[in-house]
Amino acid sequence: MAFPETPLPIRAELDLGDRWEDITPYWDEHSRIVITRGQRGEAATVDPTTCTLTLRNADGRFSPRNPVGPYYGRIGRNTPLRVSVGAGPSRLELTGDPAGHASTPHVPALDVGTALDVRIEVTADWRPSNSCMLIGKWTTGDRSWMLGLTNTGSLRVYWYGTAGIWWFSSRPLPSDLPERAAFRATIEVNTVASTATTRLYWAPTMDGPWTQLGADGNFTNVTTPIRAGGAPVRISGDDPTADIAWQPLVGQVHRAEVRAGADGPIVASPDFRGLHLGTTNFTDSAGRAWAVTTPAQVANWQTRFIGEVSTWPTKWGPSGYDAEAQITASGILRRLSQGQKALDSTLRRRIPSFSPIAYWPMEEDRDATQAYSPIAGVRPMKITDIQMGSDDSLPGSSALPTLGAAAAFSGTVPGAPAGEWHVEFVYRLDELPSTVQWLVDVHTTGAMRVLHVALLSDRIQLIGEDEDGKTHLIIEGGVADLVGSWARFRIFATTSGSNTSIRMGWIQIGGIGRTFDPHFYAGSPGRVTRVAKPGENGSSLQGMALGHVAVFATAGTTAFNRADHGFTGETASARITRLCAEEGVPVLVDAPEGSAAMGPQRPGTLLELLQECADADGGLLAEDPERIGLIYRARTTVYNQPVALPLRYGQGREVQPPLEPVDDDLAVRNDVTVSRPGGSSAHAVQADGPLSVQPPPAGVGRYDESTTLNLANDDQLPSHAGWRLHLGTVDEPRYPTVNLDLARASHLIPAVMGLRLRDRLTITGTPPQWAPGPIDQLVQGWTETLGVRTWGMQLACAPASPWTVGIVGDAVLGRVDTSGSVLASAATATATVLEVRATAGHPWTTDPADHPLDLEVGGETVTVSSTTHAAQDTYTRTVTTGWGTADSGQTWTTTGGSSSDYYVQGA
Repeated sequence: MAFPETPLPIRAELDLGDRWEDITPYWDEHSRIVITRGQRGEAATVDPTTCTLTLRNADGRFSPRNPVGPYYGRIGRNTPLRVSVGAGPSRLELTGDPAGHASTPHVPALDVGTALDVRIEVTADWRPSNSCMLIGKWTTGDRSWMLGLTNTGSLRVYWYGTAGIWWFSSRPLPSDLPERAAFRATIEVNTVASTATTRLYWAPTMDGPWTQLGADGNFTNVTTPIRAGGAPVRISGDDPTADIAWQPLVGQVHRAEVRAGADGPIVASPDFRGLHLGTTNFTDSAGRAWAVTTPAQVANWQTRFIGEVSTWPTKWGPSGYDAEAQITASGILRRLSQGQKALDSTLRRRIPSFSPIAYWPMEEDRDATQAYSPIAGVRPMKITDIQMGSDDSLPGSSALPTLGAAAAFSGTVPGAPAGEWHVEFVYRLDELPSTVQWLVDVHTTGAMRVLHVALLSDRIQLIGEDEDGKTHLIIEGGVADLVGSWARFRIFATTSGSNTSIRMGWIQIGGIGRTFDPHFYAGSPGRVTRVAKPGENGSSLQGMALGHVAVFATAGTTAFNRADHGFTGETASARITRLCAEEGVPVLVDAPEGSAAMGPQRPGTLLELLQECADADGGLLAEDPERIGLIYRARTTVYNQPVALPLRYGQGREVQPPLEPVDDDLAVRNDVTVSRPGGSSAHAVQADGPLSVQPPPAGVGRYDESTTLNLANDDQLPSHAGWRLHLGTVDEPRYPTVNLDLARASHLIPAVMGLRLRDRLTITGTPPQWAPGPIDQLVQGWTETLGVRTWGMQLACAPASPWTVGIVGDAVLGRVDTSGSVLASAATATATVLEVRATAGHPWTTDPADHPLDLEVGGETVTVSSTTHAAQDTYTRTVTTGWGTADSGQTWTTTGGSSSDYYVQGA
């Protein structure tokens, strides 16, 4: 690719519902497409990505209300827009159309016999709505083998023998699987032993390393090899007659291999990465002839933006023919921030998903006179002397009611199949009653028409009342742990032959519980018709909080589990994954080493709750550049990362001037307090150093910050306060603008295409009068400008050094520096011995096992071969240029050295 001599391949598309429509011919090429992504300056959160472009609109096609326009009724608010650039390696683009695929005809060399090893490298959505065929020698009526991805997120391999079809599925793919990944399946058939073994793997690329997905699949009674058949080997395809309706793949395929046995001879190896755009026929390295059929195509389109057009402003010239539409599309964060109502409590959201036959959350405000039900066909619960909205101390719920002296409620349960049932609710009772109190009555159509739960000062009873009005003591037990904290009361019944088996108990929320052994009575459990609390004898339960009364047609439900305490302890990445799944928002979570444990999820908008997770973990919530969805990058993924974009200044025209560092106080925070809701706080302060709270010149004065993070426990607070202090006292400049001209430095395009927010870049070759050493920054965001023969990027960056963290036991990152060292005597440019003094913190190591050491001195990297105390001996080190001179701000008087003086010697 050569710019600016040749035009930049740009493609803009609109999603018309059934297809992506190329609108590039209507782009005003005299204008620019401008894309902004990521954080602005040092903002704590990411702004919505935006894309602006101007379209010619002479025929009114981009006027949504134009009834004669070709797009009438198909564009409007939030129509998806995608902008792509033709750059980087090519790949096979698949649209999901059964007609589009790549295939090679059957030849005898493709008959793998008793052993198969198939691999494919793909970019796609690993949670597709339909099960997708990746690669196979498999067509309807002519099946040999096939590798596919199920809509439950598992990899599955099939093979066909004379005894029928065999298949094996992996466990679900990792939740943090990158969008581009490689998959592999091996099949080994032993016809002598009549056995077969299958294995499934994934890897970042086909170069490995391969990670097995679960255990081996072992089969018996397999007596024949893998069927040969006459079907071609096909990448993508469909088979609606199989046990799963396999659909064609939507995504990109980079390469694939078919081998005769694990790591065996390659019999097919299509590689699309080096093909010319539009290639329809090619021969792979194994000699197989491949054909690409439309609408599949070999292309190298790289998505630079995907979002939604919220408005369609159009301008018309005086003649009425000179018209244009200047549109701005935004990422999904814009929509998520517009008019979103708060999500309900975790209990209110979770319980209905378990299909209760009746449910009353009882989360109404104080003036409510009844409790509504979100379940269709269930009438509101009648209440008497109940103070709604009085107690908001349960993490998994909005405010719940408390009982008055004559409290009563009654909820009618609509019809359900008889045979088993389950009733459960949450409550908080601070002390046991002094007299007998009725806690709840469960009315049924079974042998016991009413089941009374009676509370006494020293025990609890379940009393059954039969159809003749006779009472029967069914369960009686102790109540030592029934009171004093929030808990769940549950009672459930099942059929046991001609009897009813009934159980009763409670679970302390966030703790342990008690369930009495099952008791039996003659007759069926029937079904629940009403749940009630009688109003008599209620004074001793006054002040008791109660809510989320639910009735299920299946005993032993887990509907309340974890939601009762608001999923406290759930990691930030797990909560983001769960919330997005519940709300139907695509998300890709990158958190291989986990993330911070969260406190309870309280009601809030989706975006507020997601950002709460990112804040608690210190990670980054942003928009997915490849689809309308989100990505989350955990804090730990930024630690000690390799350089993603190495750049040079002044050579190769990679970084364009101006390159201007900013040494300001925008991010300075040297006095940090971190609290958690309902918990404690921790304080961290930088007492000395250039960015300390001391007044200038010893420091910069006090820059304080107080923040609240929704963490799981108080033990997390000190480390979070220390981390935020660490980020806020970085004594380095930031580079708000790093200019790249990709039209002139096209060799940077592959690295830029894979660039993510918070990736690391370095800039070498800067003038000697600048700050010493390479510039080392993290990419916080960028503005990208696309034109016919221009492609510029302005990267906004911040220092990367605070994200280099220690690792216990690591040969390099396991070492701890001194807090300060200075020259104890002057050194010349040719010196190989340097006398230094440790002024604070840890002493220098003199252990030969810790050498050699790489140091940075005055902007130069030097290697130390040995270190000794100055009073004992000398030491040397190798330098590439001069050492500099002794610190002019210090006067040293040394005679033979001191305990804090060291000599270092180079190799």
